[in-house]
Amino acid sequence: MDYIYTRDGRLRVWETFRRVTPQELYSYWTDPAKLKMWWPDEATIDAVPGGHYSYTFTQPDQTLSGVFSEVLAGKRLAFSWAWASEPGSARQVVVDFEKRDADTLLTVTHGTYGGGEAETREREEHLEGWQHFLGKLKRATKPA
Repeated sequence: MDYIYTRDGRLRVWETFRRVTPQELYSYWTDPAKLKMWWPDEATIDAVPGGHYSYTFTQPDQTLSGVFSEVLAGKRLAFSWAWASEPGSARQVVVDFEKRDADTLLTVTHGTYGGGEAETREREEHLEGWQHFLGKLKRATKPA
């Protein structure tokens, strides 16, 4: 898995999913049963522009929620990202699914982050989280 910190203050992470179509991979982001295989413990999701999602994690006890701003099946998801425990912490996430022969290149762009120590720490925590959970997603989608 590769990543960069962009000049405009975003974190970008990408990974190739072998022998997984963009539509299959997209379903692991929009189908609550598949989503729970790799990310939250509980999920409600209405993957339409203006639709809401809520993900509950039991360890630690946290809720992540937001609103979808862009939904292009098998191509892109864009949504706000806010922890219930951190009011005013909303950021944007864009997930792109790009067909590469029999594979899919998944790119997650998260941000924007400002300057300063707290913002740098949060960006690094998000990087660690994406590395962990996208690793779980890769295992969940691994062809038999």
